Formats: sequence, structure tokens, C-alpha cells
Amino acid sequence: MTEEENTTSGTVICAPQNPFSGLNTAQGYMAACNGVSCVCNRDFTPAEMLRIIYELRDKTNFKTHREKFFDLGSEFMSSLRTNNLSIDKGKVSLFTERINSMFFNYRINTCRRKIHSLAQMYVETASFRSTSENISSLCSNYEGGCDFRGRGMKQITHDYNYLKYYDFTTNNNYSQVYDNLRGSKTGVPVSDYLDKEDPITKRTITTLFYNQTLKPFTKRLAQDPFYAFDSAGWFVSVHRPRVLNAMDNGLSSTDVENVSRLINGGTNGLADRINRTQILDDFFSNCNNFSAIL
Repeated sequence: MTEEENTTSGTVICAPQNPFSGLNTAQGYMAACNGVSCVCNRDFTPAEMLRIIYELRDKTNFKTHREKFFDLGSEFMSSLRTNNLSIDKGKVSLFTERINSMFFNYRINTCRRKIHSLAQMYVETASFRSTSENISSLCSNYEGGCDFRGRGMKQITHDYNYLKYYDFTTNNNYSQVYDNLRGSKTGVPVSDYLDKEDPITKRTITTLFYNQTLKPFTKRLAQDPFYAFDSAGWFVSVHRPRVLNAMDNGLSSTDVENVSRLINGGTNGLADRINRTQILDDFFSNCNNFSAIL
């Protein structure tokens, strides 16, 4: 294994020329490189990402399913699914590529933002094992029904959130029609306003569109790595930009709670979110530049 100096950022970044060379275990690469270097304004390598995954699992005593990756659910990303993570290196490379792209596109570009995001996604996806919520949950939990249960790395839920993301990806404005029709009401499903004309835009959200376009679109967030990751970046950077500001405040338990409330509207799984954030904070604590932004 060799070390290379990245002079672009002025930071020494420990990275092997072959991203998987000498990496039989996560600990092997960590020992050779003395931990992860600062990840502000740069991509993760596949080897670093694998170490991060193992660190999260090992520190939470996740032994039985340590090698499993997006193996749960009837809707899943086949391009990432494996029962042998350390052998299927192509899966790790694709995962790393997609997460790097999402982080870059949505300004998740500092150590703090990346640590928060990784910890939140790890909890949301049941330890990087599922991109769709268990359908056994009560359909009444989701505005619009079970078709709009949680999916993706962020677990987008409710028909109105899917509609907003659909608009974002297709350059449409159906959400404006919905917003105009619902007025001051909150937490009401899009399905309540189907086939009703918006008096302002003179447009409607038809039942045909809702059933044949929006519902099939939701599955892309569970099955397509681009949409699974992109929707997560969109949610915290575009849909709820206050999340990034909350991430910038720090990595304390209070900071994690504030981020979690902005993302989920409550404290569901808060203890796990705090714990995973702390694990990653400790793991990156030897980063030369990280200490400067704490």
C-alpha cells in the first residue's frame, strides 16, 4: 500500500493507488493509514467507505449480518445487493460513486455534513440493508397509503413529498397545484385533490397521473441507486435546507436531535442516530482539518 499527497487541497490524504489493495479487513487499511483523513471537499475512496461501513457495524455489535448489503425488502437495488460485502468490491465502488455524487451535487461537502448524513442514512436504511419500509406497517401512517411508504436512503414518505421530488426531477409544478388547492391545511394527502382544478394555475392533478405516473415513480427510490441517493440529497438541501444549517452547528447529541427533528419531524430512533453519529465522529477524530471546524 502506498500513500499519496493531494496537493490540490494542501492536505495529506492517505489513499492507496489501488483502492482495495492490502484491504483484507477494514482494520487493515485503517492501521496502515492511521485512520481516515479529512473528507471536506473531496470524495471518499471505496476502501474508506468500506471501513466506514465496517466501523459502524462493528461498534454496534452487528456481527451476524456484517457482510450483508441492501439484502432486505421486496423492492431493492439489485446493483448493490450482496451477502458478501468484502468480496463484492464492485458493489462498494458503486455505492461510493453514488454517495460521492450526491454529496457533491447537494453541498454536503464538510466533515460535519457528511458525518450527519451517513449516520442518518445508516439508521434510515436499517444499517444499509433496506431502501423500502416494511409494508406490514399500517398504511394509514402514510398520506396516500402504502404506495407512498418510505423509500430511498432518506426514506421519503407521503404522496406530497414524492410529488415534490417528482417535480424536481422532471421540471414540473404539480406541487404548486396541490399547494394552491390545500391552502393552509398541512399533512393532507395529494389524493384528496385529484381531478380538481386549481383556480390559480387552471391545472389539475388527475387520477390517471397519480396512479400511472406518480405511484410507479416511487419505486425508483427503492430500486435505482441514482434516485435512492439523489432523493436523500434533495430532501436535506432543497426540500428542507435548514437541515444543512443544523448539521453545521456541530455533532453533539443536541445537534443530532435538531437534525433528526428537521428530517423526521420527531425523535424516532434518536438514540441510534446519536450513537451512529458519535461512532463516525470518533472515527474521523484524527482528521487534520476536522478539528478546525469543531
